[in-house]
Amino acid sequence: NGQPAVAVTVDDVVAPLEDFNTSYAPQRGFEYVGVTVTVENTGDDALTVDPYAFNLVDQQGFVSNYTSVTRTEEAEAATPSFQSTELAAGDTVTGVIAFQVLAGTEPGLVFYAPSESTPRHIRLAEFGDDQAPRPSGTPSATIARTPATDDDVT
Repeated sequence: NGQPAVAVTVDDVVAPLEDFNTSYAPQRGFEYVGVTVTVENTGDDALTVDPYAFNLVDQQGFVSNYTSVTRTEEAEAATPSFQSTELAAGDTVTGVIAFQVLAGTEPGLVFYAPSESTPRHIRLAEFGDDQAPRPSGTPSATIARTPATDDDVT
């Protein structure tokens, strides 16, 4: 109906993500990146959200899809991993979405594709010169939106 149905916020980016169970390490030559997102159902109908709807593009333009990562108990207690869920109108969910990227690459942007039936990719955050700050590298840091500074999330 043309009314907003969802609000998605990138709260933090951690590169590399290091709070995972080392028994489930990334492939050789790769590392994990964690993106903390908050999704709010601002519409009137139930909304299904899935970590597979998010992608990370590195500074060279390579796209990474969601990957399941077994994180430590402490990390899960602090911010749980993002799980597929159905949100009732007005509900909100926050969680960490993990991506496996080539070691040493910088995240370029995060995008959201809300539906496989509608080929839309919505840019949530961009990183680099004149964009959002570089990933924090620590699980406790936050990327905050502060207008008119070099630390803006675009």
